[in-house]
Parts: sequence; C-alpha cells; structure tokens
Amino acid sequence: MRKILNLHNWIAELPEEIGLEVISRCVTRVLSDEDCLFRLGDPSDACFQVVKGKLKFCNFNHAG
Repeated sequence: MRKILNLHNWIAELPEEIGLEVISRCVTRVLSDEDCLFRLGDPSDACFQVVKGKLKFCNFNHAG
C-alpha cells in the first residue's frame, strides 16, 4: 500500500486563527495496540486526526 504523508492534516490547511481555535478544543488520546478508537454505532460526536502512528480500519457484518 502506498503511503501519502500529510494527506489528512486538515487543521494545518485552515486559516491560522481558525486552526488555533480548533486545536484549543482538541483532546489528545493515546491508544495502545489493541485499543479501539470508535465502534460502529457510536454517536457521531467527534472528529479525529491521527498525529502519530497508524490505525487499522475494519468494517465487518454478519455476511463477512
């Protein structure tokens, strides 16, 4: 899989004043290898930006 660096640094693309406001409202979370960031059915009340590391996305249903 090809890696594209800084593809999703959406905060850096905002005007400085707005970016600083977004950052002031952010909460940093540190996840361990088997931690889950969110699950299907969780409320849609957050936006995420990975600062360091990588995430594995899985979407399974009863059919596989």
